[in-house]
Amino acid sequence: MIMYGTDSGSNNGIRAGDCAAFHAPPSVAVSDKSTIGACTADGDAIADPIDNCPLVANQDQLDSNHNGIGDACEACVGVGDSDGDGVCDPVDNCPTVPNPNQADFDHDGIGDACETGAKLADIDNSGRVDGYDLARFGHAFGSAAGDPRYDAGSDLDRNGMVDGNDLALFSAQFGKTAS
Repeated sequence: MIMYGTDSGSNNGIRAGDCAAFHAPPSVAVSDKSTIGACTADGDAIADPIDNCPLVANQDQLDSNHNGIGDACEACVGVGDSDGDGVCDPVDNCPTVPNPNQADFDHDGIGDACETGAKLADIDNSGRVDGYDLARFGHAFGSAAGDPRYDAGSDLDRNGMVDGNDLALFSAQFGKTAS
C-alpha cells in the first residue's frame, strides 16, 4: 500500500484521512501525486474495502441490526430485495433465499442459507462435487477449528470439526452438479 512506508501485512486498507491526503496533500508535503481515481465508489468518505455499504453513500455507517451491512443498503431503494429478507440484492450473499443475518460459516461469499446439498459439498465452488473437492476435504479430514489443516469449507455440518459426519454429507453429493 503506498500510504505506508513498509508493508506489515496488516496495513491493507486506506483510512479516509489518508485517502483525502493522497488526493489533496498538505502544502508542506513533497510527493509525486498521480491520479488513481476515487477511494470510494459511492461518494462518501469511507473507502470501499471497509465501507459497510459500498454502493450507496452512508457516511454514518449505521448498521441497526449489526449484521455488517449498512442500513442505507438494506433499505433497497431502487435496487431490489428478491428474497424479502431486508438485504438488497447487490450485497445479499444469498439473494434467492431469505437470510437477514447473512451468515457465511466458511467465508466463501455464499450465504449458508444457499449452501445445501451439492452446493455445500462443492468445496471449491467449481460447480461440481469432484476430485478437487475430495482432495481439499481429505487434507482437512480429522482436523478441528484452530488446527492448521482445518478448512471451514470442508466442515459441512459446521460444528468446528471435519469428521465422519462431514464425510457422510460429502459422499452423498460426490459426482453431482452444484446448482
